[in-house]
Amino acid sequence: MFSEIPLRGEIFKDAPPKVRQGGHDAPNALGNSGASPQKEKLLTHHYAPKLLTKALLRDDVRIKVESPSTMANLGPGFDILAVAVNAYKDVVEVKVAPGSGEVRIASEGYSVPSGEGNAAYGVVNALRNYLDLSGIDVSIRILKGVPPSMGLGSSGATSAGVAYAVTKALGVSLSASDLVRLAGEGERWIAGAPHYDNVAASLLGGFVLVDLPTLTPVKLVDDVGIWFSIISFEGNPLEEKTKRARSVLPKELGLRVFSMQASTVALLIHALHRRDPTLIGRAMSVDFIAEPHRGKLIPHYRSLKELALKEGALGFQISGAGPSVFSVHASREDAVRVGGVLMDYLRGEGVQARNVAARPVPEGVRELGG
Repeated sequence: MFSEIPLRGEIFKDAPPKVRQGGHDAPNALGNSGASPQKEKLLTHHYAPKLLTKALLRDDVRIKVESPSTMANLGPGFDILAVAVNAYKDVVEVKVAPGSGEVRIASEGYSVPSGEGNAAYGVVNALRNYLDLSGIDVSIRILKGVPPSMGLGSSGATSAGVAYAVTKALGVSLSASDLVRLAGEGERWIAGAPHYDNVAASLLGGFVLVDLPTLTPVKLVDDVGIWFSIISFEGNPLEEKTKRARSVLPKELGLRVFSMQASTVALLIHALHRRDPTLIGRAMSVDFIAEPHRGKLIPHYRSLKELALKEGALGFQISGAGPSVFSVHASREDAVRVGGVLMDYLRGEGVQARNVAARPVPEGVRELGG
């Protein structure tokens, strides 16, 4: 579980991270450098502190974890809300051992690059900016179960699993905020910018809010008694999907649009705490920023939304940057039924897709035996 990592202070504040060296905890030299680096630069490949703690190992350490798929934005919560769902998962195996500083990354399952083209490399690369790993070999094996380029937090699941497993294997103690930052560097490595909503949900589980000014993850609730029917489109995914999905968004918002979006975000958070499926679905269906533009990139989006709501779905929305979409339901039976109706419609239109009924998963990254 995420909570198994002792959270002993944030490395960008007063308390430096601690690294277990030869069985003893030692403060990271970054905390005693006398400088106070900007928070947003601490765990990025743009920032290189002058003083590094050298990580030392006496024996090999192996950690195996699984990390869940996620859906971000959830309607009005652009870049700040996400939920972990049990639709798919990645399994990450990490081995750290005394060596010469090699980093080896192999990915199996869904087709994503191994080596430096993988989000995992971005996480390790960011970690090396404040922890000297020159005497340690890091080997990472990813069993890729979250489909990529579908808006289901694929790179986020890998990044979250790697950030958790590598830091724990090395004995590095990070706060929840800094672990989210570190995982976000995997997203930056792949997409060009960090996206913290997906990695926060994959790490923490449940419904998560990211406080962007401080990049602090806030777990709102574990489960609210709802089910999702998720539809993902088959075929060749869009090249640089997230970049394209962001490119269609407006650069500025009018005051009225901002007010309506803020009102709906507040309503959704209120509905989550009330555990009110009807109100949750209603709030998730509303988005004045991304949906009007991204919906045009998704096959038959408006028709799917109208049909889902007509069939009794409590809500309907785009998952993350898309192209996956989801409907909201009070039971698994309703999710399966409405998902079947939507799949029949898509088949009639000659569109290939897959459908899965899923629910929020309260636990994020967790360790596996063996």
